[in-house]
Amino acid sequence: MKRRSGFVSNSSSSSFIFIFRDGKPTAESLGKLIGSAAEYHWSGKSERIYDSGEIGKFMFNSLSGSASTLPEIKEHLSEFYNIDDEPDDSPDRYSWKLTTEQHKEETIKFSKKLVDLTKVFFDKNGFIYIVEFEDDAGGIERLVECGEYFSKIEHLKNSHH
Repeated sequence: MKRRSGFVSNSSSSSFIFIFRDGKPTAESLGKLIGSAAEYHWSGKSERIYDSGEIGKFMFNSLSGSASTLPEIKEHLSEFYNIDDEPDDSPDRYSWKLTTEQHKEETIKFSKKLVDLTKVFFDKNGFIYIVEFEDDAGGIERLVECGEYFSKIEHLKNSHH
């Protein structure tokens, strides 16, 4: 059994890599991609509904100025695949580390995705953004971190729970 002492946080965050292959997104285009999503947000005694236009505008503001460089893309992408640590093949392993075979599979997936994102990066119509959202920020950011608004937007998500 694990025991924690001191301050314990129940918050979470998620990193996203958003991939736009057909030009830079606008607040309006993001709102349309998000669709008719509307969700209640409970904060203490208040309740709020955010529509897709508000979420699209929030997303646009979050992406503004965050177009990524190729080294940033590679660094963040490696976090989505568990390839930074040495594998663990011990017979009695009770570890979050990957076995050698799993490590090899993840490295191949990582390499293929990096090649794909590099092509997007060098395409004049391609844009890649790296953003992190936290649920303890409240409001729209909490909904975006926890919600599934991005089904029509190409992205990778890495949860830090």
